[in-house]
Amino acid sequence: MKTNWIRVSLVLFVILGALQSRAQAQLSFTVNSLADDDSSYAYDDPNTPEDESRDGKCGDELGRCTLRAAIDESINMDQPVDLGFSVSGTINLIDVLYPVDGSSIRGENKIEIAGGQCFEIGKNTLIAGVRFNNCFTAITVTGSQNTIGDNIISSTRFLGNTFLNCYIAVAIEGDSNKVEGNMFGVDTTNAIGPNQVGIMITGSVNAVGWDTPNTICKCNVAGISISEGNSNFIAWNYIGTNAAGDTGLGNKQGIVIGGSDFNTIGKNDLDFNVIAGNEVEGIAVSGVPPDSYSDGTTIQYNKIGVTPRTVNGDFQIVALPNQTGIALTNGVQFATISNNWVAGNSVDGISIFGYDADSKTGRHVIEGNDIGIIIEDQPPRYVRNGGNGIDIQGNVEDVLIGASGSDGAPNSIVRNLGAGIRVASEFGYTPSKIRIRKNKIYQNAGGNLNFQVSGSLQAPTGLAFNAGSLTGTYPDPDQTIDVYKSDPSDSFPSEYEWLGSTTTNAQGAFSFPISDPTVQAVSVTATDTAGNTSDLQKFDLVTSAGQESLLPTEFALGQNYPNPFNPSTTISFALPVRSSVRLQVIDLLGRVVAHLVDGEFEAGYQRTVWNATVASGLYFYRIEAVALNGPAKKFVDVKRMVLIK
Repeated sequence: MKTNWIRVSLVLFVILGALQSRAQAQLSFTVNSLADDDSSYAYDDPNTPEDESRDGKCGDELGRCTLRAAIDESINMDQPVDLGFSVSGTINLIDVLYPVDGSSIRGENKIEIAGGQCFEIGKNTLIAGVRFNNCFTAITVTGSQNTIGDNIISSTRFLGNTFLNCYIAVAIEGDSNKVEGNMFGVDTTNAIGPNQVGIMITGSVNAVGWDTPNTICKCNVAGISISEGNSNFIAWNYIGTNAAGDTGLGNKQGIVIGGSDFNTIGKNDLDFNVIAGNEVEGIAVSGVPPDSYSDGTTIQYNKIGVTPRTVNGDFQIVALPNQTGIALTNGVQFATISNNWVAGNSVDGISIFGYDADSKTGRHVIEGNDIGIIIEDQPPRYVRNGGNGIDIQGNVEDVLIGASGSDGAPNSIVRNLGAGIRVASEFGYTPSKIRIRKNKIYQNAGGNLNFQVSGSLQAPTGLAFNAGSLTGTYPDPDQTIDVYKSDPSDSFPSEYEWLGSTTTNAQGAFSFPISDPTVQAVSVTATDTAGNTSDLQKFDLVTSAGQESLLPTEFALGQNYPNPFNPSTTISFALPVRSSVRLQVIDLLGRVVAHLVDGEFEAGYQRTVWNATVASGLYFYRIEAVALNGPAKKFVDVKRMVLIK
């Protein structure tokens, strides 16, 4: 990741440096007419010896300073022009305009332009503050160092452009250009005018957003389409919604990459894209085999399927679903998906699939993401994907999910309505080399790891716990065994915390020390030397009340689970010696509302369930434990819990 960030920074430095060289020796004209007709060109009076079409004065045959006359005069003099407007309204263009390199066109939110092909620009040109409506292609960029939208170099901040009802709003064929601060498909009043494609990029090293966000909505094909070229950057944009998090603004697809390498979507945890509310994928990356495999796409620090929004005066993160958050298919290679929030999508958070021999996809890294999120409110809120957190199907090979050695970082994959991670045979192919290590994966309704493949890797067996050591077996030597803290009350084996790893010996046996008294259950996986990870195998260290595999070294009161709850919750406690225990539930007025435990218990881990029959609210539970081998050993602790009905 560090290497990629250095590459991004250096390339953007080149872009910014080039933009600073915008030529200053410009003509300066003020357009005073909305006309564009056969008389609108720069005019040379045949009755005078001078050539008025190149005298530095804007005028057409009828004495008007039209937009076309101003640009035509600039072309005749081979000199860039700085254009402003003293009129407001709509200019219906009869033909495309070609500003001289280095020109500036500033509509100042007064001018609307309509037509077929409106502007074609070459190099170092600025277009800002113009409303484009009913154009086939509003702006075609063939060269480099152009700015569409806010000028980030000048001390004066110009308004961005608005693009409505265009087939292609902005087509970028050149390299090292910037598109920022614009609105596509919707204006500042939320008036909607769908484009087919917001921004179509076939060049390289172009930046969309980055310093000032674009709002890219209501595109019938895609908000941003990238094909050919390479190394483009998309950061700090609202794609499918706006800064207010409004609904009903989605594109058909948010970002589509097909046949372009080394593109970066997202910048850092402050300048992220919000990609939400799109009808199909938030981000779709596809190769064009055998010509291109869209190698090296980086998707980082985005909010995909969720959006910030102010609700009743409070700032919140809320779901605004794409159908699928991120999709990789059709031969894509070497994608990195890192540090994103991928939640709230109506189907899968991340989908990776290959459907035939040519579409085989792989060598991807998925790291450091929150796939399904918990908002730490009181009570907590859950923003989950409606399907699987990660879904891998068909001809897929070599995907790292989480961390392995020095590679990657753990993901948090929680509370999704499907599986946390689903790996399935499909289209006649079975995914292989799917490494799933060191993540937090729990409370997913369809299971945490769900393998639907023939001949899947066997999970470790023969688990036992004696003398502080977890032991087990696996058919092969030198296999990696990962051990995770689990929850005995979970329906499926889970991964709340990676405790560490060990390897099998020559006989396939392994052992792993556990001394943490709060660990009541574990889940284990095996990863073979080829890079395939097995399903989870769960083992309860607490086998039944009063019979524990591991004796704690100190008293402890665990946090109830689940919390909040309705109507039942489990409370655990640890006793290093045989003790007399009293456990009570107390309300906010200090009244005891339930006696959960009152008696003697052997040393070990214990748990009890409270089936609440009281009203919703905040409650406390208090333990008092006295060691029977010495009354001086007394333990008292209080924790709180929330009942929601």
